[in-house]
Parts: sequence; structure tokens; C-alpha cells
Amino acid sequence: MAATTSANALVYGLVSLSLVLAFYFLPTLVALKRNRHNTGAIFVLNLFLGWTVVGWVISLVWAVSSSQPQVVYVRDQPPTDPAAVLAGDILRQWDTLEMVRRTALATQFLAKVYPKVDFSSLSQPEIKLWLTEVAMGHAGSAKV
Repeated sequence: MAATTSANALVYGLVSLSLVLAFYFLPTLVALKRNRHNTGAIFVLNLFLGWTVVGWVISLVWAVSSSQPQVVYVRDQPPTDPAAVLAGDILRQWDTLEMVRRTALATQFLAKVYPKVDFSSLSQPEIKLWLTEVAMGHAGSAKV
């Protein structure tokens, strides 16, 4: 009887310890699940400062925050080239258009600017890069 009680206490203790550790390292687990590039830094912050409520909350907020950097286009003057204006319009609508629509719209536009290039095999980031080059007025510097 004493052995059964001791075994139950051991199992209860291990389960409790596992739950406490899982909760303590929740920010690290979230960062791992979200494939954050700075998971190691979140783990270190969580490990050393997670025992403070502030350190734990900061590491959790860091783990769930957006990993996409904000892209800001800065120009001294608005473009006067119609191609640059249209490329800028497509880029501004990029996130609101569905993928098939934006791919078709962008490749049709780019095919008019660069008639010798086949844009049908490019990925979404490559298409966006070409549009950015046109919008920034560097259409002539892109490799054709």
C-alpha cells in the first residue's frame, strides 16, 4: 500500500513539474511553433528573466508579435513615369488582392515593361521585387 501511494505521488509530482515547466516556457514554445528567427533569444530571455512576471510577459509578447518587417517606400518626389505610378498602385494593393489576381495583374504589367522576360515562372517575392524596381524608377537597372 505504501509503495502504491509513493508511486502515485511520484507520477503526480512529475506531471505537475511537466505542466509548470510547459507554462514557464510557453513563450519559447510559441516561438518554436511560429518558426521565429529569433527563437534562441526568446528562449534565453525566458530562461533567465521568465521568473519575473515582466520578463515572462515580454518574452511572450516577443514570441507572438509579427515577424514581418514593415516595408516603407520613401521617395523624394512622386514618380512621373506612368509605369512607376502603375507599379506603385499594384504594390499598394498587393496584400488586398488574392494571389491569382495579383500574379496575373503583375505579370501582365511587367510583360509590357520588359517584353523579353518570361515572368510566368517567377515566385511571388520575385514578382514583387521586379514591381518595386519599376516603382522606384529603376526599370532600366533590372537585369533582363
